[in-house]
Amino acid sequence: MSKPGIKSVLKRMLLVPGVGRVVYAVLCVAEKVAARMYHRISRYRVTIPPHPNFKSPKVVDAVYGPVLRYYRALGTAVKRLPFQPKISVIIPVHKVKRQYFWEALQSVAIQTYDNWEMCIVDDASNEPHIQEVIEDFVRRFPGKIKFSTNDRNLHISATSNGCIALATGDYCALLDHDDRLYPNAIGEMVRHINLYDQPDILYSDERVIDHNGNIFHDAFFKPDWSPFRFLSVNYTMHLSVYRLELLKKIGGFRVGYEGAQDYDIMLRMVEASAKPVMHVPLCLYQWRAHDASVASGGEAKPYAAIAAGRCIQDALTRRGRPGTVTLEPQTFHFKVRYNLPSPLPRVSIILRTDANLDCIDRCIDSIIARSTYENFEIIAIDAGPFDQRRSDLLSRFALHKPGILRVIRDERPLSIAEAINKGAKAADGNYLILLSGETEVKSADWIEEMLSLAQWPEVGAVGAKLLRVDDSIQQCGVGLLGAAIAGPMGGGASGDDLFYNAIACTIHEVAAVTTDCLMIRKETYFTVGGLDETWIPNRWGDVDFSIKLTKAGYSNVYTPYATLYRHESIPTESSLDYFEQFYLRRKYGAELLNDPYLHPAHNFHTRYQAGASFIGFDLPQPIFHWLLTSKKSLY
Repeated sequence: MSKPGIKSVLKRMLLVPGVGRVVYAVLCVAEKVAARMYHRISRYRVTIPPHPNFKSPKVVDAVYGPVLRYYRALGTAVKRLPFQPKISVIIPVHKVKRQYFWEALQSVAIQTYDNWEMCIVDDASNEPHIQEVIEDFVRRFPGKIKFSTNDRNLHISATSNGCIALATGDYCALLDHDDRLYPNAIGEMVRHINLYDQPDILYSDERVIDHNGNIFHDAFFKPDWSPFRFLSVNYTMHLSVYRLELLKKIGGFRVGYEGAQDYDIMLRMVEASAKPVMHVPLCLYQWRAHDASVASGGEAKPYAAIAAGRCIQDALTRRGRPGTVTLEPQTFHFKVRYNLPSPLPRVSIILRTDANLDCIDRCIDSIIARSTYENFEIIAIDAGPFDQRRSDLLSRFALHKPGILRVIRDERPLSIAEAINKGAKAADGNYLILLSGETEVKSADWIEEMLSLAQWPEVGAVGAKLLRVDDSIQQCGVGLLGAAIAGPMGGGASGDDLFYNAIACTIHEVAAVTTDCLMIRKETYFTVGGLDETWIPNRWGDVDFSIKLTKAGYSNVYTPYATLYRHESIPTESSLDYFEQFYLRRKYGAELLNDPYLHPAHNFHTRYQAGASFIGFDLPQPIFHWLLTSKKSLY
């Protein structure tokens, strides 16, 4: 008789009452530990130094053969594209170390795409090694290097304009004098220029390297174009590529905005372009962090933050959206608070009372006692079998605060969608807040903060930051997760955690927001048909509603400045309705697979946490060093 295998033993143990539960819990923990170890190993794999015999062709092919083959294949593929744009790489230079400058130029020289030119202007550095490096590249690449020198120090904006004046390409790519491009940077940009029908503006992902050129931390995998987020932080940064004709048309860089000149140029280019801003979801740029670089921290160039604030304020003025811009010292991001409409519109809070009485009592009391916004009403939906205690509770608030609380009674057991739609139809306000009875107001100006964003015509739903009672994040928006449908972002992190570019502390677009706390214009709510009472009446209705808004041309926005507690309860049977999931997959298969505000490289199990470095999105560092020093041509 053969001995039972490990799988057989585990199966038997799982069937034993008590023991099975413990074994299952241990297996779950082991799975999580293994997953974390895998992603950590993947993350640091790219930092492993090269093989001692790395210069050997056999070693190179064995270790990094797939990457080299990708580079060569890219060079071949790009040549077959119908549009072969000339890319002018503009490089303003001022007192840079020889090695940094040489690596910047060399990173352009080894590109897989050969229709490029370098436009370099020295801002009166008076350093011989800069001239020597440029002369070396002029000899190696005749006709591809354009160079001039300023008679006096004009600073980066005017010097960058000097580079633009030298450019003759179709597009220009911005490269700092101490940074580096990956070998596939220009080739991938050209591929996406062809793919997206020649857009005016493109940007890629990036990573930070230290002064020696080694990886500093995880790559910054960015979302697709997010206008409200961009008004809070210049997240596009590098690599940015612009249509040269449009860049010249708007007058190039503005003098007086040094330190935030890239921020200002993107804001103005977006306003001047009629085409969508395109994100290339690949890490194509290496931003060097040293003591004098902004990459090392916002403290390195404090004047840059001042200039960035002016850029945002100017953009608000140009767009006819008055508001105030303040720097958040914890994140070095900006808070834009738009002026509220005058007179203040009436806001109707549609309150679901399907929570327990303690939660409902706490919720209503916090709204009335803490909210600083005055022109609002609460519409409480009391549905289902009559409950005397709940009726007494609601009546007490209605009598204590006449004109604020209205109770709509329905003896039928209404679904979430039916209850909210019923309240929305009865609302007197121009704006609706859909609110769960399990919430509790934390920030007194929560209505003002949501209204500040909900007033704009392109905005659909506005969501708030929901916290657990221990001040950890319950959710900061909802992400679309493919077959898993959707899930809360940032769950479990500390309420003020700065993970992933301080995303939970920054206003930004999201794919969906929850009906536990959501503000929307009443007109917009009914334009898209409200919540679906037939097919998705309960848990997943907010996902369906958010996607309907997106498909209708609206954006869903999250704000961290409207903060509420969410007292989570045990899921009800209706929240386990798998039919709703099947229906959503059938209706929105493509949309669920492509959340524009979640990068493909993200590890969804850690939500907004930085994902591992995958070869498809970020390339190994050792081979990059080898290509730089070996001067290999890839085209």
